[in-house]
Amino acid sequence: MEDDAAVRQGGSRLRGNLDLLRAVRAANPDAVILFKPHPDVEAGMRRGAVPEAATLADHVLRDLPIGPLYAVTNEVHCLSSLTGFEALLRGLRVVTWGRPFYAGWGLTEDRDPPPRRGRALSLDALVAGALILHLRCIDPRTGLPCPPELLVERLAAARGAPLQGPRTPARLRALVARGSKAMTAWFAAR
Repeated sequence: MEDDAAVRQGGSRLRGNLDLLRAVRAANPDAVILFKPHPDVEAGMRRGAVPEAATLADHVLRDLPIGPLYAVTNEVHCLSSLTGFEALLRGLRVVTWGRPFYAGWGLTEDRDPPPRRGRALSLDALVAGALILHLRCIDPRTGLPCPPELLVERLAAARGAPLQGPRTPARLRALVARGSKAMTAWFAAR
């Protein structure tokens, strides 16, 4: 999506879906290319429609969920989409043309590699960093920050039951949120 911050700020030389499709076709002239427009673009909520998609891709897949498509795909090319991360989780080859958070760790083929990443990570380490260590969760019961494990427990306990609103006063939740942001900024500066 061309108006997505990850595309605008992601450092890519490519500026949108049309550029991505042209680059993928040029790099893979004989491949069967399936193009899946983002659902928000299809719904008209975001920019990034590619009227020329049918001339560059063999099939334009509209109104289909992305999940089942991984089973019929050998590799995924993306700018900064979470689709690439999901493809990594499924063991697919991923080619990044932008600089998503999962690029530059030796798990993807990066056409525009992030300059500051110089070490390889295992997929387990990347998943832990993205989904546990870097994740900021809010306890739906108290409204306060919590570890992911507590959130999973709360969600499992609430399955089928309506979630109750936070029991912690809004002013305290706001204070904790500001403190959490300040601590994150302080640690990031070190």
